[in-house]
Amino acid sequence: YVEANAASGYDEDWTADDIEPPKMVGKRMVALYAYVAEEDGELSFAAGDVLVEIEGEDEQGWCRGFAPDGSLGLFPASYVKSAEEMDAADGPEVGSVIL
Repeated sequence: YVEANAASGYDEDWTADDIEPPKMVGKRMVALYAYVAEEDGELSFAAGDVLVEIEGEDEQGWCRGFAPDGSLGLFPASYVKSAEEMDAADGPEVGSVIL
């Protein structure tokens, strides 16, 4: 058994830390406010955290996505804003020169 695993490149001493997390595909959302999960299946996050939305807002005002730590759950849509919208709203800084 050990010889077969050694030949296949299997390492019995691997841990979850050895695995690179998958790239999360979705819409980047920036938390406008901190939120502490109140029920199982909800995400907790701090203001400024970037979440990845994989399902848009439902009829009850919740989105599904990933927290910065990679956990999957629900978060209130009213607590986040699209990173693209945030970038566009920033615009040039006062006093900057646009060429």
